[in-house]
Amino acid sequence: STRDWSSDVCSSDLTWTAKLSASDLQALQGNVTLDVLTTDKVGNVSSDTIKSFTIATLNPSAPSVVTPIAVDNIINASEANAGVTLTGSAPAGTALGFKVDGKAISFNAADLVQVGSTWTLSLNAQQVSAIGENSHSLIVSATDTYGNVSFSPAIPFSIDTLAPAVSGPSSVGGSDNIINSAEANASVTLTGTAEAGSRVEVVVLNSDQSVAQTLTVTNSLVGTNWSIPLSKTQIDNLGQGPHSIKVVATDLAGNVASSAPVSFTVDTVAPITP
Repeated sequence: STRDWSSDVCSSDLTWTAKLSASDLQALQGNVTLDVLTTDKVGNVSSDTIKSFTIATLNPSAPSVVTPIAVDNIINASEANAGVTLTGSAPAGTALGFKVDGKAISFNAADLVQVGSTWTLSLNAQQVSAIGENSHSLIVSATDTYGNVSFSPAIPFSIDTLAPAVSGPSSVGGSDNIINSAEANASVTLTGTAEAGSRVEVVVLNSDQSVAQTLTVTNSLVGTNWSIPLSKTQIDNLGQGPHSIKVVATDLAGNVASSAPVSFTVDTVAPITP
């Protein structure tokens, strides 16, 4: 477009000033040629003075981030150890920056791949660890060749790589860790603790460490205490002899922890009548 600022020029002695409004700048984006000439009082016109320059005051389109990060916006231990890949889009040719909680993420140039308007940032386990545990906010910036910057919306995510706390029963079948006939008929209650919200499972193992039974206590533990009864049928299905039991807890982030196994014996067969 063409704009004549003749009526807007202020001159004093040998200097002149022309002001470009915000709407002028927006209308004249890109390469611009400024043509300046003067006309004296009797109508004589000077030769042109031409100056070419660029006006670029518009921010690029805002970059985006594909969500959720790490499936559920929670990076657990296995995901952190394997490395986390962030993806999104940004205007082609823009330089990208990444900040978590206002602090720039440190990465190597090779970690960031930009193809057209698509970008991928690969963070290794050490880089993820440097961000730290707990809740965070990610913002991506895109800077064009003229220095104009735009920002993505803040993307919330969490890092939780800590194994959940879990404990199993200290004994099974009384202080002697032997389930006899009377105890089996009354059923045996197992108790312990785990992280609130965890999925809790009781795994009963045979003497060769093969799984005899897996019992789901709860898919989302309320509080930190759990309990589950073993019925006579379940005990009978284990068979006679030595066994062990462990408790497996999976927290909301997907981290898994197991309690130390407790050995016990099923002996519900009456002795031979003398």
